Amino acid sequence: MVRVQIVYWNRPDQSTVVAHTTAWLERRLEQLNSQYMRSCTSCWPVWADNHYTVIQVPAAYFDQVVKSYIKAGIGYMLFQDSSGHVFTSYFPLPGGTYVELQPVHNSAPAADEDVPVWDGSYCYSFTCPP
Repeated sequence: MVRVQIVYWNRPDQSTVVAHTTAWLERRLEQLNSQYMRSCTSCWPVWADNHYTVIQVPAAYFDQVVKSYIKAGIGYMLFQDSSGHVFTSYFPLPGGTYVELQPVHNSAPAADEDVPVWDGSYCYSFTCPP
């Protein structure tokens, strides 16, 4: 089963909105990702809830995605659970969205001790370069 939900908010008073296209927004989001997401523990410039989620990802496939992003020099975010395994991860996609991959439980060790522990409140403190 695949479930996709996309929500676009419309402001009642459009006179306060600057005229930008969707393409402009996508380029801006991509630029922010490439500027700030330098590694799996760097700044995470999230703008709203803009991701697709895939659960129960096999460890071999997850490792393949990680290696592909590293090889391409593209940053991504990892979050570990309390046992030191990857709980969830976010990989940027074209257009400023992300794909969230959740590996099969306890199948992907978090190799870097600086990987933040998942906090369901979404309260994180990242150091972002100026």
